[in-house]
Amino acid sequence: MSASGDSTQPRSKAKAKSKPKTKTTRISRIVGAGRGRRGGTRVAPGGRGIPLNVGTALVALGIVYGDLLTSPVYTLPAVLAGQGGLAAVTTDFVVGVLSLVFWTLMLIATLKYVLIALRADNKGEGGILALYVLVRRHWKWLIAPAMIGAAAFLADGVFTPAVSITSAMEGLRTIPALAWLDTHTVMVMSLVVIVLLFLLQRNGTTSIGRLFGPVMLVWCLFIAGAGLPHAMRHPELFLGALNPWNGISFLLSSQNHAGFAVLGSVFLCVTGAEALYSDIGHAGIKPIHATFPIVVVCLLVCYTGESAWILDHAGDPAFTGNVSPFFQMMPEQLRGFAVVFAVAAGVIASQALITGAFTMVKEATSVNWMPHLKVLYPSVTKGQLYIPAVNWTLCGLTIIAVLMFKDSHHMEGAYGLALSVAMVTTSIQLAAYILHVWPGLHDWQRRFGAAAMLVGFGALDTAFMVSCLMKFLNGGWFSVMVCAAVLAVMISWEEGTRVERKARRRVKIAGFEDELIRLSTDDDVPLTAGNLVFLTPDMTTDRVDGDIPRSIFAGNPKRAYAYWVVTVLISDHPYGEEWSAQPYAQGHLIRVRIRLGYKEPQRVRPMLRVIMRELLRTGELPPQRNAYPGWNGETADIAATRYVFIKKSLVPESDIKDLERFAIRLKYAIRSVAGNPLAWYGLAFDRPIVEIVPLRTKEYPEPKVKRVRFRGQVIPGRG
Repeated sequence: MSASGDSTQPRSKAKAKSKPKTKTTRISRIVGAGRGRRGGTRVAPGGRGIPLNVGTALVALGIVYGDLLTSPVYTLPAVLAGQGGLAAVTTDFVVGVLSLVFWTLMLIATLKYVLIALRADNKGEGGILALYVLVRRHWKWLIAPAMIGAAAFLADGVFTPAVSITSAMEGLRTIPALAWLDTHTVMVMSLVVIVLLFLLQRNGTTSIGRLFGPVMLVWCLFIAGAGLPHAMRHPELFLGALNPWNGISFLLSSQNHAGFAVLGSVFLCVTGAEALYSDIGHAGIKPIHATFPIVVVCLLVCYTGESAWILDHAGDPAFTGNVSPFFQMMPEQLRGFAVVFAVAAGVIASQALITGAFTMVKEATSVNWMPHLKVLYPSVTKGQLYIPAVNWTLCGLTIIAVLMFKDSHHMEGAYGLALSVAMVTTSIQLAAYILHVWPGLHDWQRRFGAAAMLVGFGALDTAFMVSCLMKFLNGGWFSVMVCAAVLAVMISWEEGTRVERKARRRVKIAGFEDELIRLSTDDDVPLTAGNLVFLTPDMTTDRVDGDIPRSIFAGNPKRAYAYWVVTVLISDHPYGEEWSAQPYAQGHLIRVRIRLGYKEPQRVRPMLRVIMRELLRTGELPPQRNAYPGWNGETADIAATRYVFIKKSLVPESDIKDLERFAIRLKYAIRSVAGNPLAWYGLAFDRPIVEIVPLRTKEYPEPKVKRVRFRGQVIPGRG
């Protein structure tokens, strides 16, 4: 006898409501393990498909170069702060520092990133994890530098807003009328801008993002125009900087009071190089190549102008303490405008890093290094993400950094260390890419190129990292703590996932097909739902996790017309939506795999409706009927759907080693904060069934327990 009042009974003759108007979800089908039709995969062109024109060039300026173009605000002040200010400045000092800046820009930003790294893209996407996906099958140990680099990049997302915005705000004190501003006031003003920046993330940046390109173009020309008059008065400074020996001799000379640590300050001039590589999917490779010469020329003119101002004011008693050559080389009438402009440029630079952090976390999720987090898509711009947990974590850490260090000078040590670590790991992975993946090279070219990358750039990046480590007690420790926290999450999640996979016991679908058919057609068992969906991480087609049939049959059997075992896979590519399906048990069990690009929205419910409708059309799914459609986006031809989430949990008899147990406990602790798949896929309001099952690697035999008598008790059958 069927359950009374069942709204999903296919034999019901109730009149169905008209189909509601819903937004169409497009998802292509590919061939599964058995029957199926091949469909094309919708894939966005990525960085390689973006053409070069005025519009894309402006987009590149707005997205890619914010960090690089704001570095003149804080790089030379950091160098001077480590040398005791303007008191000890000489011509050799200025030429040496400018030479170090010039060659750092040429070797790191230009040669390593623009000319080499931009060619190592993953379907038009760049960055540490996109590169790791290309090389991980060649060197297994690359997982370590990839994790460290990703953690360092996320730490960079903390310090970019802190340093860029605070250093710009500090320019207010170069205006005579505002010279009274103290550190506390500037800090509060910076925090207001930072909080507003993170508050705006939820609404997306499509509308204001159109202004980023023009603003950064004007800023680029502005910094060059500010430095040009001073640079023209001292052309010998730039000519001297072209000789790398001038930089090396200054580094080793007695005039360098900071010693090897000066490289940590000089390194700040390439703060945006890693972000440049990470953002090629948004900006395009051709637009970056076309606009970079303009950017680097403007930067060099600005740095030369600042250096000339420093030389002109060497030993000037009017400039004591921390100086800001960028603002002070301008006329006083322009400084207010320059500060506002610098804050705007700092916000744009910060926006690029925040967006990059969202993408980085999504990429880390695709390789099982981080939990799925709630992802929102706040605008119509394809691939634009908003992850609330990441946004507010970055916001909180940025606020803590500003409150602790109070001004930009004390944050620069932490900022440089995070960046240098990320660059070292990128060099290691680029060496692997050149050796194993780079197309069109002979074997000797691969070996030579990989050795040059590993020895040359690896040594250079390591030198910068060591110099930044010398500032460990001056802020670098905070960067290490942030990196360590992110690494702990990644390692725990990856190791915990490995333990879960080892403990998973799969059973063949063929082994319970007959029972499933009998249960689905047994009208004496109340109907749980028309369609019962089990979400599973398993990728096998003919086997399922043993907990799924146990959930269906054990205790009170869960009857449904169709059982769906669904795996949602996040691919290595940024875009694309495709699915495979294989029916079993005469169409009463459907094995489905949905593959999504890591930047695609994970809308499981509408995608599954599309899949159901297609299988009904092809006859692979028996006909269904919903007597009361329209209340949850359902239609008359598809019965009501419920989702089952099987949650693993440690129990005392879990046969897991101590270290593995520790990793799995950390993973479950992280999961309790991050949420579960029902929240990730937006299914929390679909009356889900949540079941908790023990995590164990083997079945234990029944215990042998000896029965004893109570005093005076007579046990039947015993003497």
